[in-house]
Amino acid sequence: MNSNNPDELVREFHTKMGYPINDHPTADIPFGLTKLREWLISKEVNELTTAVKDQDIISIADALADIVYVCYGTALSYGIDLPATLAEVHRSNMTKDSGNDDYQDTAYAVAVKGDDYQPPNIAAVLGLDDEQ
Repeated sequence: MNSNNPDELVREFHTKMGYPINDHPTADIPFGLTKLREWLISKEVNELTTAVKDQDIISIADALADIVYVCYGTALSYGIDLPATLAEVHRSNMTKDSGNDDYQDTAYAVAVKGDDYQPPNIAAVLGLDDEQ
């Protein structure tokens, strides 16, 4: 495959390795798979923490890519359309405010849910809005 699309890349890997790909959203996956996915994400986040502490830009990039890869694989395991979910979260985030007015450096301010905030409708994205 000649793609930079993370969803396509990880789907190709899962297909090659025989790893689970659910076609519909489900929280009902085997316990062992749940634990594996949790462990993989935790492992990659720990590698990022170490890379940041060591100020190792190559390891930071590798850890970030591994986190994204494992998260996309986890989404496939749960049948979650992660690109669509990410787009909905982005839409919601764009309704947030930039943070505290008295905070001098907005580059480090945390976005806040102001009066115009609209929460993400994840259920609709997953096609589960009728089940809620």
